[in-house]
Order: sequence, then structure tokens, then C-alpha cells
Amino acid sequence: MLARMRDYHTGRFAAAAAAALPTAARQSRVELLQADILDVPLSTYAAHVVALYLLPAGHAALEPYLAKHLPPGCGARVIAHGWPVPGWQPAASQVSPQGTRLYLYER
Repeated sequence: MLARMRDYHTGRFAAAAAAALPTAARQSRVELLQADILDVPLSTYAAHVVALYLLPAGHAALEPYLAKHLPPGCGARVIAHGWPVPGWQPAASQVSPQGTRLYLYER
């Protein structure tokens, strides 16, 4: 299973994640990339899971991009934290132990 993480904001998350991962995992299964999400074709990187920690306006702004790069049937999962992705029907939704609603979309 290939796990890839993308940090499109400041790079702090990517740096912290890299430091926390064992060397073997970083070399064989995890790719960390800091970039602007709109400049990265997710389909090229075979993204399997995309986690969104954005405000509703961010979800709305990314929806066309995600729909283009993660078309239905591609097997990817999108997890939205806090707010749904406009126009998408979640496969599941639940409240986290911290009280935040999570939405799972299967593409």
C-alpha cells in the first residue's frame, strides 16, 4: 500500500511528519510533498486519500479541482473535516470524539 501525504500550506506539517516517520517508511511507502494543490495533478501521484482541513469556502473552491483529478470510480477517498464538500454525497459521516463532524467520500 502506498501512502502519500501532501502539505499545501506552510510545510510545517510535512516537516513534522517526516521527522516522526521511521526512515524505512519514508523511503519505501510515504512521499511528502510541499506544493500548491492547484499545481499538482493528483492523478499523476495516484493519491488514495485526500484530507481536507478547510473552511467551507475552501471546500467549494477545491471541488472542481478534486472532481477533475479524482473522478468517480478512481478508488480515492476524500475526508472532509468540519464541513461537507458542496455537491458531493458522503458515503459516511460521523462526529469525532472531539465533536467535529467528518465526511467520507469514496470516488
